Amino acid sequence: MSQAEPTISDRLRLLLLRSEEPDFSVAEEAELARLLTGSGEARRALIRHNLVSGEMIERLRGRPRATSPRPVTRRPRRARPLAIAAACVAVATVAMAFTGWLGSRATRGKAERAEQPIGVGVPMGRPPRIETVPPDEIAVTPPMVPITEIDAAADYVTEFALLRRAPRTLLDRLAKRAYGRLARATAVDARPCKDQPWEALDLVVVGAALGDAALVSDGFRVVPGAFEPPASVGSLRARVLCAVHWLAHGSHAALVLRQSQLAASEAARINALAARIERTTHWLATAAARRELPSSPSMPNDAITAAAAFALAGELVDEDSFRHDGAAMMKAALADQRADGVLLVGRARGHDSGLQAQALWRLAWYTLAVNDPAARAAYVRGTAWLAARLSPAGAVDVTDNVITGGCRPGRDPDCPGPRAHEIAWALLYDGLARTPGYLEMAERVFKTPAP
Repeated sequence: MSQAEPTISDRLRLLLLRSEEPDFSVAEEAELARLLTGSGEARRALIRHNLVSGEMIERLRGRPRATSPRPVTRRPRRARPLAIAAACVAVATVAMAFTGWLGSRATRGKAERAEQPIGVGVPMGRPPRIETVPPDEIAVTPPMVPITEIDAAADYVTEFALLRRAPRTLLDRLAKRAYGRLARATAVDARPCKDQPWEALDLVVVGAALGDAALVSDGFRVVPGAFEPPASVGSLRARVLCAVHWLAHGSHAALVLRQSQLAASEAARINALAARIERTTHWLATAAARRELPSSPSMPNDAITAAAAFALAGELVDEDSFRHDGAAMMKAALADQRADGVLLVGRARGHDSGLQAQALWRLAWYTLAVNDPAARAAYVRGTAWLAARLSPAGAVDVTDNVITGGCRPGRDPDCPGPRAHEIAWALLYDGLARTPGYLEMAERVFKTPAP
């Protein structure tokens, strides 16, 4: 399906994904109200993919009742079957009385069942029941390789191959989060290194996995202001750290898109992005910038991001020097991982579930792009520790966190962490490849209420 001619469901889905605080026109709100009060399948799809909130459902369902006369409910007509039964009894002869009585009783029961209103006996105020989603409704595309091959980890598996297995509901949640970053990144007062604008490129990743060209196009809207932080950002160290994040997310998005079914149609964008990535990586490899690269083991999230940035850029532009730098940086960043999977943080050399999730998210990209068994084992150990910090309801244990212990997922988007989308991304890849239970955890972490 082309981007220019989306179906109604695709158009509404994009509208809802793009809006953190939906502000619909009268026509759009009427269309959503029609879906929520009309087709049960359309209503279930909107709810299932987390595209509408409970408050929005109540508001939209209530709108038609507030502006239109109350519908008149008619009682089922019972006169006809009763009249037939009475007529049969009246005209029956004494010899046929018993047989006639049985026939009239059968006729009456059948007629009453035929005229029974659908949904009779269900209170009108009860909300629609959200039905279990059949597997064939959430399967986006068949996997490229059997799951047994992925579990064995013996063969090279692209990230795109894994993401094609991801539940559509989870990908929609991650896309909605990325749209929030895009809104900030394209605002009038936006700055290239504030509010993690590089995370808007997750729209390219999700769009590639779903074969959705509209999501990919929206993700590329953030690219013009990316990769080359101006001097106004601050010190050289701040500019280098900002460029590292842009490089990591940009290389990652381009690689996944190049592996996808949209590669041919998006070739021009991929090549233009690769050219900018190559320039940025060469700048980061200069002596002055290299001295400012995040390499301290006390902040493993930044060190792993830098390593992944160089390695993925090397894969994208086919440059061995970038690959070599990335591998060396990753080895140093993982050197102090504890046996239980903790990536030690700060001078106290303690744990931090929020920074652990950030690091594992980028480490997963690296392990899927580079054949590095040690890094893969470090990722598996790290996700096991992170998963153990989640409660059955999806709340993250922040006890004794070194830095991000102030809040939990579901709170203000500028909260220092842990952040729901980072935890979900960190668990997603291992959930798809090895541990399906992690996918359920990733879903639940989004539903954790604010403390």
